[in-house]
Amino acid sequence: FAFRSRVTGVYLSIITQAMTYALLLAFFRNDMGFGGNNGLTDFKDILGFSVQADATRSALFAASAVTLALGVFVTAAIVRSKYGKLMMAVRDAES
Repeated sequence: FAFRSRVTGVYLSIITQAMTYALLLAFFRNDMGFGGNNGLTDFKDILGFSVQADATRSALFAASAVTLALGVFVTAAIVRSKYGKLMMAVRDAES
């Protein structure tokens, strides 16, 4: 809304700080389902499986590791592609 009404300068910085403070109050002082400062807590089960079970923890660890590896491979493939080389050329261009 600030750009549509052409708010600039000091007033834009005041609006930015006010919105930042409002979001801070909304997320940290009001639980709103996000858990406040502690984040999402008190998980007892995930998809019907107990979080305390060793098998569930191992499965979550394995799923996290597979997701991380997949992300690394996808990122490397993008960087090696024609589009990735184009993006690096744009990044490295001095002018």
